[in-house]
Amino acid sequence: MSDIYIIAGAPGVGKSTKGADYIDPELDILNEDETRLKYKELGFPDYEHYAMTRVRGIIKHRIIHDQDFALELNLGFDHQYEYILNAKTFKWGNKLNIILFHTDSLQLCLDRARERHESGLHLVEPDTIRKMYQNTIPLLKKNFAVIDNLVLLDAKINNRLDTVAVYDKESKTLDLYDTSPLWFKKDLQRFMEQFLAELKIEHPRIKPWEPPRDEDEDQDIGYEPGRGR
Repeated sequence: MSDIYIIAGAPGVGKSTKGADYIDPELDILNEDETRLKYKELGFPDYEHYAMTRVRGIIKHRIIHDQDFALELNLGFDHQYEYILNAKTFKWGNKLNIILFHTDSLQLCLDRARERHESGLHLVEPDTIRKMYQNTIPLLKKNFAVIDNLVLLDAKINNRLDTVAVYDKESKTLDLYDTSPLWFKKDLQRFMEQFLAELKIEHPRIKPWEPPRDEDEDQDIGYEPGRGR
């Protein structure tokens, strides 16, 4: 079986910069956007298709051979969850681990995405960022039952990144750290606690706030190219 690590969050929230801090340093992080840019620079006319095929092929290979892998994926649209859930169910025993970056400030994501584009990287339209940002928590709740481990991180305007909560389905625990972000305490915290109550947990285990960190193969996994990322 494979441990699947998804580094998720809206564009500009900081997952590309800090995501590697939360997974095994031995794991490479698959990133379709970066692969797409490489094929584009090499002059491939259908670089999006080549990037999708390349990343999907690596994922299939690793799942078939019981190898762990990490993938950067926004998880801001239904089809992105469908994609990774197909990967999880490709083989019995695979575990889905999500490291989710979120923030109370949509403007933070918009500003960082604009700066990234101005530096020469790919463009993500502001309307797409808004949709993914708004979809992040509803889609997380919708798919919560299939998540094995979840790390929630809060990105702040001053480049600070705080751990909000850590959830472990197998041990039935929810460790709370900094519950001050509105996106968590307004709705998600109660949802997670109710979910755990149904798993026979009376109360989440609470820990003190953590200081900020320093700066067979024919089967398909169901990803379709050309859809919003």
